[in-house]
Amino acid sequence: MQRHSPEAGRRFLIVASGLAYAQNVKGADYRSRDPVSCPSKRGPIKGAPTPEQAKRYVMCQLEVVMYAPYLILLDNVQVEVGKGRPYDPDSDSLMSDADRDSLVYPIRGSYDMYTCSPIDASTPRGRNCALTPHPRATGVCYRTTFGDWDCEMTDPSALSPTRQGVAPPR
Repeated sequence: MQRHSPEAGRRFLIVASGLAYAQNVKGADYRSRDPVSCPSKRGPIKGAPTPEQAKRYVMCQLEVVMYAPYLILLDNVQVEVGKGRPYDPDSDSLMSDADRDSLVYPIRGSYDMYTCSPIDASTPRGRNCALTPHPRATGVCYRTTFGDWDCEMTDPSALSPTRQGVAPPR
C-alpha cells in the first residue's frame, strides 16, 4: 500500500490492490470542478436505477485522484439502463461484493474522460488535461451486499488520449 502525505487537511490517494480512492479532493488545484460525490448510493430501493442515477453512480466511481497527482473527471456522460438479469457466478465473479439475490443491470453509453495535472510551470492553466473519449462504453449496475448501488462502465477501445493540453471540464 502506498500513501501520500496529507496537506492542509486533505486526504490523498491510497493505492491497494490496484484500486484508487480519493476523498476531499478539490478541483481548485486543477482549475476544474470538484469530483462528483455520492453521499448515498441507496436508491432506488426496488427496481433498476434510472439513467440519471446510473450516470451519477458511474461518475462517483470513476472521478478520483489516480496515481497522484492526476485528477480524473468525466464530461458529456450518457447512460442507458438495460433489462435486469440474474447474477451469474461465471460472468459476474469480479463483482465480489454483489448481492447475488439482486438483478444485475447492463448499462451502455458514452463519456469524455479528462486526466488532469495540477497547475504548475509545466502544465499551465487551461492546458493541464488530456482528453480520452469513450464513445462505446458498456458495463453494469448492481446492488452490493450492503444495499448500495455500484455502476461501472468503460470502453475497452479507448486506450489513449486523443487530445493533450486541453482545459478541464467545469
